[in-house]
Amino acid sequence: MFKGILAIIGSFLLIKYRERVVNTTGKFDWCEKYLGNGGTYRFMIILGIVLFLWGVASMTGTTDVFLGPLRGVFFPGSTEVNPVENF
Repeated sequence: MFKGILAIIGSFLLIKYRERVVNTTGKFDWCEKYLGNGGTYRFMIILGIVLFLWGVASMTGTTDVFLGPLRGVFFPGSTEVNPVENF
């Protein structure tokens, strides 16, 4: 629950202060290439939205539903419920 609250607060701060974050980190070349002009700012917004959704899912206990579709990407052919436990 605490991680979820921190993620939600962090997502709001990331979106609100994205200009300062980009000025600190610099522009990402791959964001500018694939997301167009101002792509780094768009990436910060997308990251903030994903962080917010993960925070809400973490607080409500639905991270399996939220991250379930990504399981096939990172663990292809896996039929186990939680393949990370095998490592």
